[in-house]
Amino acid sequence: SYAIDMINYFVTYKENEKDESVPPYLEKFLTHCVETMSQPSEDFRIKESIMLAIGHLAPHILPYESLHAGVENILKDHIFPELQGDNDFLKARALWVYGEMPIFVKDSHHAVEAVSNTYKCLLDEC
Repeated sequence: SYAIDMINYFVTYKENEKDESVPPYLEKFLTHCVETMSQPSEDFRIKESIMLAIGHLAPHILPYESLHAGVENILKDHIFPELQGDNDFLKARALWVYGEMPIFVKDSHHAVEAVSNTYKCLLDEC
């Protein structure tokens, strides 16, 4: 499981400090996040907590170019819709996530739409 991979990674981190490969837990955790956000849930806190985790992982994902496209897909498919959603708490969290991860948005159409929705939220039109 990704939890065991993460523990093993941290235990051996000092030994492999110069290893620049993607930590094994990171890809598995992001996959778990996508799977969980893809499942409908009555409890918005599940999606919010995953969005929080993804936002906090931004500086750890940044060095690994191989993860950038996957993160942009997460932003497009799971975070962006919350900018237009009805739940104000998830909308606020989505705005925060985009603030933490602007470097991962490479698709110009996606970037324009995200900025447009951000302005709408700032003007209280969302």
